[in-house]
Amino acid sequence: MPNLTPGPILFDLGADHVQLWARTDGPAALHVVCTPLDVGEPVIFPAVTTDAASDYTAAILIAGLTPGTVYQAELSVDGVAAGLRQFTTLPAEGDPAELRLAFVSDTFRAYPAPALGALRALWPMGVFVIGDHDHTNYLSNTSTATGALMKARNAHRCLRDDSTELGADVCEFIIDAGVPILGHIADDHDCGADNRNKSGKWWPEVLQAMREYWPVSADHGYLEGYMYSSVRIGRTIVALLDTRTHRDTPGTHKKLLGDEQWEWLGGVVDEVGAGQTFDRLVLVSPVPVNPLQHKLDSWFGYTDERVRLVEMLAPIVGRVVVVSGDCHWGSIALPPIVALPEINIPKLQEQGFANTCNNAAPQWTLNSLTPGGGFGLLTINPAAVLVEIYNADGSLRLSATVPLV
Repeated sequence: MPNLTPGPILFDLGADHVQLWARTDGPAALHVVCTPLDVGEPVIFPAVTTDAASDYTAAILIAGLTPGTVYQAELSVDGVAAGLRQFTTLPAEGDPAELRLAFVSDTFRAYPAPALGALRALWPMGVFVIGDHDHTNYLSNTSTATGALMKARNAHRCLRDDSTELGADVCEFIIDAGVPILGHIADDHDCGADNRNKSGKWWPEVLQAMREYWPVSADHGYLEGYMYSSVRIGRTIVALLDTRTHRDTPGTHKKLLGDEQWEWLGGVVDEVGAGQTFDRLVLVSPVPVNPLQHKLDSWFGYTDERVRLVEMLAPIVGRVVVVSGDCHWGSIALPPIVALPEINIPKLQEQGFANTCNNAAPQWTLNSLTPGGGFGLLTINPAAVLVEIYNADGSLRLSATVPLV
C-alpha cells in the first residue's frame, strides 16, 4: 500500500478554501472528507490520483467553506485513513478583523530549527515562507534535465520530512501541528544556484518542481512565466513579488520585475487604493527594498525599478508594509529614513552564515545586535501594523508599530 511521504500539509488557507497537499511513495487515489466541527454535514471531495509525472504529489482544493469556521479534513490513501488536519478558515474578504501572520526566511537544511516551535506557540493564522529555503545550491554538478528535475524535487521534499534536521522540525512544528503555509516565494538558492534567473540552465525543471511542491493561491503568475502570487485576507492583500525570474544583472536602468508583473502589481495597488474591500498591503520581497542597504542584488542595485516601485505605491504609502529577507540578520526600517516601512526577516536558524548584506546601524531604524536565528510576525488591525522580530527561543528581539492612515 502507498504511504504518505510526507503530508498532509495545509496550504493556501483562505476564508472559503484550503489546499491539502500530500505526496505518496507510489501511485494512489487520495480522498478527502471535510467536516465542520460545530455543525454541518461532511463533504466528500472527488478523488485525486498521484502518479510519477508529478512525483506522486497532489494538492486537493477544498472549497465552499465558511469564513471563521473550524473544520477537520481527513485524508485517505487508496481508501485507508492516512491523516487528519484541523484548521480554522480565515476572515472573509473585507472583514476588518485583526490578523496575525508569521514569516520565515533563509534556512539551512543541515541544522535544526527550534524557532519553528516558538513560532507555533504564538498561534499565528499561518506562515509565509520567503527566500532561500535553503542554501545547498542543489543544481551543482547537474548534466541532464532529468537529473535537474530529480534534484529539484528532492530539494523541496527533504525540507518537509525527517531526512534532514530542518525537515524534521518542519514536520513537527508546522506540518503535524497543522500550521497552514499561506504563501511561498523563491529567491536564487530556492532555484538551485546563486544569482540565478530564467536564463539559467534547467529553469523549466526548477519551475516544475516548484509547482509540484508549493501550491499557490488562485492569483499567481506561473502561467505567464512568473512566480508571483497574492493572498487576500480580511482587508489585507499580501503580494509576494518574484524578484528572480526576469531580473537582469544589476544596474541603474536594468529590469527586476518584468513588464507583466508590473502590470499585475499595479492592479493590486489599485484594489488597495479603492479601499472598497481591501485597504492594506503587505508587500513581500525576497530581497531588501530599503535603499540604504547597499547590496547589489537587492532593490538598491536596480535604481529605476526602485524609483518606479516607490512612485507606484505613493497613493497608498500610508497603508503599505514591506517584508523582506536575504540579509539573515533581522532589522526594521521606518520613515523618515526610508519611504516604505520594512521588516527584514532574520535567518531561521542559529547556525548558517549570517549578515550577507553587511548591515550597519545607520541603514535601519532598529537593527539586531547579533545574527541569531528567528522569525517575523505581523499583527494587522484597522489602525496599525505591529511588526516584530522574535529570537529562536520565542523571546522578542525588535518591535515597532506602523500606523495605517
